[in-house]
Amino acid sequence: MELKQARKALVSLAQEIGRKNLVWANMGNVSLRLSEEAILITPTGGFLEKMDNEDLVMVDLEGRIIGEGKPSSELPLHLEIYKKRSDISWIVHTHSPYLIALSLIGAKIDFLNPEFEGVLGGVVTVPYIKPHSLELGREVAGRLKDSNIALMERHGAVVVGADEVSVMIRAETIERIAQINFIASVWKRVSQEENGGF
Repeated sequence: MELKQARKALVSLAQEIGRKNLVWANMGNVSLRLSEEAILITPTGGFLEKMDNEDLVMVDLEGRIIGEGKPSSELPLHLEIYKKRSDISWIVHTHSPYLIALSLIGAKIDFLNPEFEGVLGGVVTVPYIKPHSLELGREVAGRLKDSNIALMERHGAVVVGADEVSVMIRAETIERIAQINFIASVWKRVSQEENGGF
């Protein structure tokens, strides 16, 4: 993929993540592997829904900036995953509200049926580790060895894939599944209360 095309594709995905309410304010980040030596990543403090081609930052796999700009503070997370997963080219880190809400109460997510599990391509959980840290990056990368989604406690999700379509589908699907789980848990509680607690 040519650099101009790569910038356009990454901006398009970042904006869609924002429109789908998978992040809020200036949270979340997205990256694309350009080659074995470099990636493009959204900038620190940037609003994904308002992202522009020139906002993106090129970085090598050692974290050195190529050109100008300040990359996302979650750069270590992206770099560690790319180093472990040569088969993927896209990474999305969301702050999906329902996923975070369920992690706060320690709820286990019901993936509803095998079809959805197949779409997601494996889901792992990661205990709370300080955001932006190398420790978090290494832990997530290690757990994503054979999976495509990592649910980080109190933090959100990391979704990986070979193309922008697959990561978008996975990012949106896991949040909608979490939303269904949340709604079901509320209705179950209401039903139990209406029936004397059981």
